[in-house]
Amino acid sequence: MPGQRGPLLDLHGESPAARWYWRKAPLPDAPLVLIGADGLRRLGEEWLSPASPALLAALGTQAGSNEAVLAADPSGAVWRLRHAGAAGGQQFWQIQELAESRRRLLAGLRRVLASRLNGHVLHELRNPLGALSLHADLLSRLLPEVGPPASADRCRTSVEVIRQRLRELSERQNAAVSLWLEDQTADGPQPVELDRLIDASLRLVRGYMSLQEVRLHAETLQAPSELRLPGHAAALQLTLLAALLAACAGAKQAGTDQVVVASSSAGGSMGLEIRSALDGEALARELAGSAGDSLLAALALVLEPTGITLHPNPEQAVLRLAFP
Repeated sequence: MPGQRGPLLDLHGESPAARWYWRKAPLPDAPLVLIGADGLRRLGEEWLSPASPALLAALGTQAGSNEAVLAADPSGAVWRLRHAGAAGGQQFWQIQELAESRRRLLAGLRRVLASRLNGHVLHELRNPLGALSLHADLLSRLLPEVGPPASADRCRTSVEVIRQRLRELSERQNAAVSLWLEDQTADGPQPVELDRLIDASLRLVRGYMSLQEVRLHAETLQAPSELRLPGHAAALQLTLLAALLAACAGAKQAGTDQVVVASSSAGGSMGLEIRSALDGEALARELAGSAGDSLLAALALVLEPTGITLHPNPEQAVLRLAFP
């Protein structure tokens, strides 16, 4: 039975300085291939992907580097190869299509963040339930079986609180479903109420940070009330949550007790700044078994379809998200 044949891969024409995160982002669960004169053979499978002489030459010179070599197939899809070691005179490389890396990293972010924040997600849903229970009990006391009727105004106040909390609970449940359960790419740009998305993210993380004895200070934020983002808005919220958790770990490591979130304006675009040293080591290990400095590259790759760009400035302990 003939083996499976992969696409013809050629060296990608992308400038090494462009899209730094393409070269540095992890390749989660990527298969291994052997480099041969006839192309790339996947270990344990009858799979061969022919490679151009230019790509084979680049792989030969980049052996030992931790940065990915970029390739492209005839459809224009981008593939990445990262050196994984050598044995018996043979070179082993990880290989993965860029879109597959992004999909796996987004799914991994959901898994990692859910395990850390699930208690705070439940708290978000239980708060309105507590208010509903309180005012339902109050109404039952205001309406005795025997005696004078209760104050209509007082009853109306409690009924309005119940209605408000029901709306709040419905919104939070919808947001929780969208963030933790849905995994889809929208057909076109979708409206995102950015201020509400940021507020929901800060609310989730604030409780987590308080348990770590780190304070979250959010200055008055000036952000577009509505963006139209291609793809699923969960990519933005998961990236923001991961960056805030890395900032919390960085603040603890630096011996400070505060993370600041503020608006910024640079290069003609509005943005959001997280002002803190960052420590993404633990998140990067859980996400893709990689080093901490790869976390920001992974987040930038996940954000790419939304048009939002990530600009780390470790010297000034600032991470900026620039809105399109």
